[in-house]
Amino acid sequence: MCYTYSMNILTISTTNAIFLGFYHDTVQLTAYLDQNPSNIAEDIDEIYKSVIGTEIPELIIVDLGPGSFTGSRVGVAFAKGLALAFNIPVVGVSLLSAICYQKYLTSGKSSDMYSAQIDANNGNVYTLDLNLPSDNLLESQLSIGFKKSSKFDEINDAVFDAMTKLGLQIYSTGRSSDVLTLAPIYGRPVNITPPKK
Repeated sequence: MCYTYSMNILTISTTNAIFLGFYHDTVQLTAYLDQNPSNIAEDIDEIYKSVIGTEIPELIIVDLGPGSFTGSRVGVAFAKGLALAFNIPVVGVSLLSAICYQKYLTSGKSSDMYSAQIDANNGNVYTLDLNLPSDNLLESQLSIGFKKSSKFDEINDAVFDAMTKLGLQIYSTGRSSDVLTLAPIYGRPVNITPPKK
């Protein structure tokens, strides 16, 4: 994969953990990872300042989910706010796509089917199967599943590095997300019970 860009990139994920990484191209310069965040909405601004300082990124890559309902919305809203304030392009990437892409990058194979599963709580997982590199990675065309299982992929620095590479690859093809319509991927329908009268 050859990229013709030389840019500073901010990668944001708040769906299952808090991750903010500052990259130059695909080289991680600084990062923050908390696997068990307590208050994403209150912490994200301070974490951002500690990771990026006064630098302004030239591209934002944001995890669209699925994952924590609140976490997904906080990360996407934060990315949208930065993108609008600084007129920065943003690319939305599913965490599941990033896991599949990380497996593809480390496999050494030119093409294969890759599966990803992430914890959806209560003995459930979100799932995704991709045939890489040929499957279209546009988030609107992903077929994310939901099933019972206690086995899921580990989410670590390598996954977020792959998310950054995938986002940069998408951006290098001339695609970026529309900041105004960018929205989290909810892996299952929201179950809201109306109040009793």
